[in-house]
Amino acid sequence: MSDKTALELAIEHHERYKTPRSVKSLLIILVLCLCLAGGYAYYLKKELKKIEQDTIAMQENFTKEKIELLRRIKQLQAKRETPESDIH
Repeated sequence: MSDKTALELAIEHHERYKTPRSVKSLLIILVLCLCLAGGYAYYLKKELKKIEQDTIAMQENFTKEKIELLRRIKQLQAKRETPESDIH
């Protein structure tokens, strides 16, 4: 058996698994950076969703305008094809 007391064994055990303050500081900084990166990723995802919604709205408006223009073109073609005597 070892000639060390329980207190000495406890101190050795504590020293063996003791984490230096600089390592703890680095871990805290790493966790904070990960939190900031997660928050920024969430912000970017939210902005991307907003841009996608705007894009969808623009596409719908474009489609509506295209349909309206096609309808207007058909009306003008129909007027042009009618005889001149019917117009006056």
